[in-house]
Amino acid sequence: MRWPARWRRLLPFLRDLAVLAVVGYVAAAAYLYAYQVDIVFRAPPHGSLLTGSLGLAPERIALTDATGLASEAWKIRPAAALPGSGEAGPSPYWILYCHGNAATISTSVNQRRYDQLRGLGVNLLTVEYPGFGEVGGVASEAGMHAAARAGYEYLRRVEHVEPANLVIYGWSLGTGAAVPLARDADEAGLVVEGGFTSVLDRGREEHPWMPVRLLLQHPFRSDEAIASTHSATLFLHSRSDVIVPYHHGEAMFARAAEPKRFVTLEGGHIYDNAVDADRYTAALHDFLADVVHWQVRAPRPSAGVAVARALASGGLDAALATWRRAVADGEARWSLAEYELQHVARTCTLEERHTEAIALFRANRDRYPTSPLAWYELGRALAAASDPEDARRAFTRSLALEPASINPSHAALAALP
Repeated sequence: MRWPARWRRLLPFLRDLAVLAVVGYVAAAAYLYAYQVDIVFRAPPHGSLLTGSLGLAPERIALTDATGLASEAWKIRPAAALPGSGEAGPSPYWILYCHGNAATISTSVNQRRYDQLRGLGVNLLTVEYPGFGEVGGVASEAGMHAAARAGYEYLRRVEHVEPANLVIYGWSLGTGAAVPLARDADEAGLVVEGGFTSVLDRGREEHPWMPVRLLLQHPFRSDEAIASTHSATLFLHSRSDVIVPYHHGEAMFARAAEPKRFVTLEGGHIYDNAVDADRYTAALHDFLADVVHWQVRAPRPSAGVAVARALASGGLDAALATWRRAVADGEARWSLAEYELQHVARTCTLEERHTEAIALFRANRDRYPTSPLAWYELGRALAAASDPEDARRAFTRSLALEPASINPSHAALAALP
């Protein structure tokens, strides 16, 4: 059979097209294989300005596992007991915290969680992984497992924490270390926030045309580990999570043994603990008190959540009035930490509601006048509103309070026109 002339003329083009498709597919697969450490882990630089204003006062601990792998951890004590609380002596309860990717133990999104957790009256040990922050090495699944295990062993051997007084907490990629540790160790409970079934499953969802199973070196099979955990488990997941979709949390919950709880949050993958702060802290409190049987403090309502609701329903004047009332009531009644107004104001900046953002950041600056972060955030809002002179003054003030290279005001000031 002889092809028509017009089809014969197309054959070289079709052949070249097929070759290009094969080369492109192989190149894409090679890229995923070669750069999967950057794709999966994305470890950022170390540091945040939030630590000082929160009064976390972390004690840095050097960790070493049985193989000699070195990492570090922050040891954070509970927030000071409120007058008249009746608390006596140090808390015996510890949470071992495993953070997610694109973060370090000092990243602001983690520090807000530390502050919310220690507000319940518990101690924290938050571990850093090899290849993250100031810890050397290359990020890997094995390194995360080893760091989490080293943190657990430190609590058991050095702090002499009994399993009944220890809860393992994983957020995002950190659930990939927390869940297997909970399977292999003894603990009172496990918290899984924004957890996946596996990185393998997420890879297949993101790249359905690729042989992900053959390429992936860090599969993080939490779906296999959760079926063999033996302690009470709390699952926290936002329905609007697009980084680790909600169905992953549902699937993990279905595989876990009783006793278990599932609490749906709002706010997406990263800021569910800010957008839905009251439900987040209440879920943790109720799990620790009712299921794990710890004597923990009742959480204070989030002033930021109250301000956001007032802003949505009554505008800027109502939001500022709500903030002033909360400040007048005091910290015995409200959570008034620096991050409360910051999240609401940042949201306004992202939505280009600059007048509201600047007013809220100024209210936060007035509450925390010696915080370099409060001045930096105000400067960012002013720069976004095309007010470079006031932005320059805010960044300069931030640098006067914290001149170290960790302060992002250096770069922000250099970027101003």
